[in-house]
Amino acid sequence: TLKDFLPFFQERFMEGKSIRKYAEDHNINRGSVEYQQKRLIVALSKLLFDRDMAEGVCRVDYSWLKQ
Repeated sequence: TLKDFLPFFQERFMEGKSIRKYAEDHNINRGSVEYQQKRLIVALSKLLFDRDMAEGVCRVDYSWLKQ
């Protein structure tokens, strides 16, 4: 769920930390941070897709999203 990404989201987007600074603060490499960010975006996209399917509308082109 998106709650799993809350600490990451808060630091990266609400506090505005760069990928480099986030990686340095958490003692991980930048590739790991980019991967976390990708997982967050995919999780959000899937939730939006599910919402659109439930409501019977299509707000975004989901052809790139693997189901």
